[in-house]
Amino acid sequence: MQKERRKELESKGISVVQSTMPFQEVIIPEPATQADAIQATLGLISPGMHLCVQAVLMATDAGLVQQGEEVVSMCADTAIVATGALSHWMFHPEQGLEIREIICKPRMRREPLSKESGGDAKGNVGLNYEAAG
Repeated sequence: MQKERRKELESKGISVVQSTMPFQEVIIPEPATQADAIQATLGLISPGMHLCVQAVLMATDAGLVQQGEEVVSMCADTAIVATGALSHWMFHPEQGLEIREIICKPRMRREPLSKESGGDAKGNVGLNYEAAG
């Protein structure tokens, strides 16, 4: 960014941030598989998001949903509108999965419940939510 442009923005009260790109060296807890990384990324949106995405992929793989067909997927605490895609083409730029709309998801996530109260060792099951308001 040119110094003049930066000064102009800052004079208007706009903060300018220049830094390293955050995805360059992301630390993923061990043991990290490709599936773990995808699940953790979708979990940033909602803990149930990975279930919605997996349901669409599984239904497409089974032939119940056509590639590109728009469907509603509801799992756990989340509902989305997405397009059907085969699992191995999930990230394909043209035929991959597209999440077109998030119908609902929890607003806030609380700490995972312990194993004794329904969570597993990774805290993937039995998440507890707090109502907004």
